[in-house]
Amino acid sequence: MTRFEVPLDRSIFKTMRRSTPDAPQDLPGIIGGVDAQERMVLSHYELRDGLKRLIAEGHIVEVSKHRFCNAEGLALPRNFSGLTNQDHQTAVAEYRRQFDEACRALDEKPEDEGFIWQKLVVRWVTAPGREPTEEDEDGLEALAELIDPVISASGLGEINGFEHSNYGIGLLIFGWPTDDDVDRIYELVAPLFRQSRCPPGSCLVRYYNERDETLESDHVPSNDGAHG
Repeated sequence: MTRFEVPLDRSIFKTMRRSTPDAPQDLPGIIGGVDAQERMVLSHYELRDGLKRLIAEGHIVEVSKHRFCNAEGLALPRNFSGLTNQDHQTAVAEYRRQFDEACRALDEKPEDEGFIWQKLVVRWVTAPGREPTEEDEDGLEALAELIDPVISASGLGEINGFEHSNYGIGLLIFGWPTDDDVDRIYELVAPLFRQSRCPPGSCLVRYYNERDETLESDHVPSNDGAHG
């Protein structure tokens, strides 16, 4: 697992894991991504110094002014254009504008439209009494990165975030308000789940809202990690 000098640097880096030189991450996106993870808005110094460290350590590159991407596989200079207090204030204001716009769109959306029903949870299990570690989070996020494009392309649903609980972490997948496609979503996710190195006890949970039932399957046994 990648180690970071400052814990917040890890959160900043996670906002641009999928970024590329052709599709870089901008400052409002970084601020919003960290806010979603940490429930906080980065200060000027936290954002500036975090970006500076991540560039110097070779984790990210600045492809143009205040546009960044994952440095993996790239041979680009480790230059940083800097970040003034005004740059930070402008980026925070833009993030808040985008956030308010998204909230208004949700308020205006009819209640019976959209991906509003929980369809499936990828349950990443930790040992009894052990809190999820950064390695657990990274492992489930890596699996989510495999699942996301498949679910998105199907048009059946979307990943709706992560949920920590007393068993570990759940990757939540939501979809249309019908049970008809629950098994179809499962069939898309199950092969990706089975090929991943999920810890013992991990499983898939299907939710049938109309008949108020759940179905657990694909439990990872404790012997060799194979699925039954």
